[in-house]
Amino acid sequence: RSVRPISAKHAQASRFLQQSPPALDRLAALADGIGRELAQQRSAPSPSIIPMRPNGRDDIER
Repeated sequence: RSVRPISAKHAQASRFLQQSPPALDRLAALADGIGRELAQQRSAPSPSIIPMRPNGRDDIER
């Protein structure tokens, strides 16, 4: 358990975030790409389901 004051923890977090803009940019680009892909999937028509065999039970052997 850390005993450093909150202000020291905030300062450390701030330094970390200032040093990592490229990583944050890559993460944002990845999120944008995923969002675009999901939007394309939602706009594409869903394939119809074709039954493999009749719905009736007369094809079952007894």
